[in-house]
Amino acid sequence: MLFVIQLARFITRTVLVVALTAACLNSGMAQAQELTAHEPTAAENDSAAEASKQAANPLASVWLMQFQQNNSWLGMPANGGNRVQSNLQFQPLMSVKLTDDWSLVTRPVLQLFNATPSQDQAGQSNRVTGFGDTAVALALSPGHRLVGNWLLAAGPTFIFPTATDSRIGQDKWQVGQADGAFPVGNLAFDSSGNLYGAALGGGSFSGSSCSDFGCGVVYELSPGANGWTETVLYTFTGGSDGWRPNGVTFDTAGNLLGLADHGGSGYGTIFKLVSGGGGWTFNLLYAFTGGSDGAYPAYNLLLDSAGNIYGTALGGGLVNCSGSGCGTVFELSPNGSGWTFSNPYSFSGPDGEAPHGILFDPSGNILGVADGGVPNCPAAGCGVLFKLVPGSGSWTESVLFTLNGTSDGEFPNPVVMDSAGNLFGTAVGGGTYNKGTLFEFVP
Repeated sequence: MLFVIQLARFITRTVLVVALTAACLNSGMAQAQELTAHEPTAAENDSAAEASKQAANPLASVWLMQFQQNNSWLGMPANGGNRVQSNLQFQPLMSVKLTDDWSLVTRPVLQLFNATPSQDQAGQSNRVTGFGDTAVALALSPGHRLVGNWLLAAGPTFIFPTATDSRIGQDKWQVGQADGAFPVGNLAFDSSGNLYGAALGGGSFSGSSCSDFGCGVVYELSPGANGWTETVLYTFTGGSDGWRPNGVTFDTAGNLLGLADHGGSGYGTIFKLVSGGGGWTFNLLYAFTGGSDGAYPAYNLLLDSAGNIYGTALGGGLVNCSGSGCGTVFELSPNGSGWTFSNPYSFSGPDGEAPHGILFDPSGNILGVADGGVPNCPAAGCGVLFKLVPGSGSWTESVLFTLNGTSDGEFPNPVVMDSAGNLFGTAVGGGTYNKGTLFEFVP
């Protein structure tokens, strides 16, 4: 489940709002009449404009029936299966006037999933169809304007574990400011033994672009005599800061660096959390545009001795693959007053697609894995191990190994390196029983 969420390429969202209104007919006009052309009067135009305004106001005494369709294009090829994960949400919005000064706004969210959380022994997608968890947001509003056209409403969000399958639910009750949901990505320890990480969901439920399970958080776990204590260091808003954070990494100054694979300018962000004054301050380092710079950054970040930051973006780049670009390896270099962004490499498909997970070898080369390669596997190839070698102002890529989708596996996960320079990793599918492999690559 986490693998699928982690590799989500992009989300398209369509919202259909249907306002239900009631009209009373004058008994004297209830007779059948001949149909004639009718020009709306000024009063009728004003009434229609007021109805439209009421429908757009979540605090008005109008009940709305909202349907929202989320489609996620998954970065992991489904080996011939459907790569689109569908999530249909039914979101009735009900405002009840309690007194002349106060209203209660209720918005339950019912979800129907058609998801691809894993692959079966034949390499086909294990699609799961069923209902997800139910979220109920309550907001109490004073019901009058505070400043200009701004209205205020506040209240808790409840999440109920109603999912029909554990792979499309959280299996826990939540209320109020959540501590996070769907933890993912790499973890980092500090010198005191505290553990840091990120969760894709939870935290704030107010971001209009975020999922209904929150915008995500960065958290700290501190060890104690009775276990571990969690502290939320930063809660994403779904705006310029991004949403769906993917793990964290420490820099040499003790700051936390990380990625959010959505938000910012729409295609993800790179951020830094600076500790001081009893808390952590968020700094936006870069917002992806979805063009040649890349889109939907994910997995880990690397730092070299000069303080340059390297990472991977699942989409974007110079070449189009599967509708959203083949992906990039990017670099952020400090310039004294900020950061300079560059792309050491843009993938083209045969050399890899949707790169995910990189590391340095002892010579300063970047090693990593990607989907794509020779298209023995349906959709986009079985995957590759690649190497980037720095040169004078540019990097040169070479494919170290192309998986064939059979005995050696298909769709590799990020790799690790031993002291001799050998690479070890896992592949989602392939192998003798077509249930995946654990492999070693010797240069």
